[in-house]
Amino acid sequence: MGLRAVVFGVLLLLLGSLSAWGQKQQHKNRRFPTLEEQLQQHGIALTKASLLSALHNPDVLVRYDAALKLAQDGQKDAVPAITEALVSEKQEQAIVNFAFALAQLGDQKGREALRDACSNRDVSNPVRMDAARLLLTLRDESCLSSVLDVLDSPNVAGRSQAMYLLPEFRTLSKADSDRSLNLLVKALNDPSASIRIIASDVLGKLGKTAAIPYLEAAVAAEQDDDVRSQMQTDLRSLQVKQSH
Repeated sequence: MGLRAVVFGVLLLLLGSLSAWGQKQQHKNRRFPTLEEQLQQHGIALTKASLLSALHNPDVLVRYDAALKLAQDGQKDAVPAITEALVSEKQEQAIVNFAFALAQLGDQKGREALRDACSNRDVSNPVRMDAARLLLTLRDESCLSSVLDVLDSPNVAGRSQAMYLLPEFRTLSKADSDRSLNLLVKALNDPSASIRIIASDVLGKLGKTAAIPYLEAAVAAEQDDDVRSQMQTDLRSLQVKQSH
């Protein structure tokens, strides 16, 4: 190969590296719009009157953003309007979002609506788990049984969310702790690689040393290199904890 060809090849590599670096920096520096900017992009003024009107906007995201902005601004006198919007809302995720806005304003009906959503089997599992997540941000752990029920269901998306929520619960009874361990151990052998890797990760985060023999067996049987690597990492973490 001639010198000119070598130099040309090196230049192409450098250009490729610089392009990849530039794309990475552009993604890193990307700024997502604020709540206020999102509302203004949809032509919604940030006045109280405009936000109240936007609670009935045809766009479900605008409706929620308006409720969230009212809650963020501490507009407690907006509670009746948000409650009315909640009662008339048909979209299940929007119902949860309105309920959260009410809860943030200190309205008990908001918490009750979130609890109803997470316990309602007619609501999709991902939305049920979002309701549980929002309650946890309010330091409300009343949806634990629903989280465990979803974890024991065949819905992959809902189960992923349920597993990620488990470390956020601080007051598990022994029965609930044992049930969560059994369900996570069962998930180590799930047909879905994503479920197996999340189960392993959560067992590591929870520090459940009782899961060590099950993780050892799962590592030995695992065919996916990425999943096995995660399991080995979590297994070592639990073994270190057990040795102390």
